Amino acid sequence: MGNTAPKISIIIPVYNPGDYFAECLDSLAAQTIFDAIEVVLVDDGADDGSGETCDRFAAAHANTVVFHQVNKGLAAARNRAIEAARGDWILLVDSDDAIAPNACEKLLAAAEAAPVDLVWGDYANRSLFEGPVAELAARGPTEMWRYMECALRSGLYIITPCVQLVRTRFLKENGIVFDEGRIFEDQLWLLRIILAGATMQRIDLPFYTYHIGDHPSLTTRVTSKRLMDAVDVIYAMIAEVESAELPDDARAVAEAYVANSISILARTFICHAPKRFQELVRLRIDDTYAHYAEQTALLPESVRAIGPAFVHDPDLFEQELTRIRNR
Repeated sequence: MGNTAPKISIIIPVYNPGDYFAECLDSLAAQTIFDAIEVVLVDDGADDGSGETCDRFAAAHANTVVFHQVNKGLAAARNRAIEAARGDWILLVDSDDAIAPNACEKLLAAAEAAPVDLVWGDYANRSLFEGPVAELAARGPTEMWRYMECALRSGLYIITPCVQLVRTRFLKENGIVFDEGRIFEDQLWLLRIILAGATMQRIDLPFYTYHIGDHPSLTTRVTSKRLMDAVDVIYAMIAEVESAELPDDARAVAEAYVANSISILARTFICHAPKRFQELVRLRIDDTYAHYAEQTALLPESVRAIGPAFVHDPDLFEQELTRIRNR
């Protein structure tokens, strides 16, 4: 690559990724435009030998840079890599996932064909785009909030940052970073992109292989601190929405996005916590939080109900969870 700036910086935090790490690295080296890519690996205090694997990959590929640091968490590792990135665009990849050989080529072609801040692809083993969302996305570039409105109305769960090619300048000019030291940071990351007025183009490219059955689940190691951190992220989201200058339609969508995050927190995280931890969260959450969860008409009824149910009626919360799981 020489002194030529890369087109895409692929960001990979590495912390004890397991057997899939080799597949991940192989998928990067197999990119059809590999010479136009910069790979940024952040060894986040791994103790399974994957830090040395990063060094070997960098020794074999001149367009790779490796940072080693004490364990600070996924968000801190991503932030360090993004700060150092030289590419025009950034693609986030988890170290136990993989991308298709033509991923960067196709994403970059779409990015250079339209003046957008973000190009959104799809998972290879499940879809984020169905029904009305796919129809809207097929029309061409649009404001991020319009796409999110359609997605929220359709009840789609779409918060992963790993299928998005994002313009580096857009992130840095708007100060968009991951909140460090807390869980649930992906929710806030995407909200910040929406609030910054991002434009997007979706392409029909199922390029990202997510090894869903093998990711270590936060729900299996719930602690009171993790729950409080997740709740604090929700409050941070509320604060950022309320302080943002937005058109009324876009504000309604941002509020619905936060309400949806409350529902996600309740049904996919808190529900796995011991009852004593759930009570800690109920004590932490006030009526403002519950009101936010139910005030928007943009979301499916089940989403509007489950946040307030968790806060005010634990028995109803359990009933709602059972109903959702059996749908």
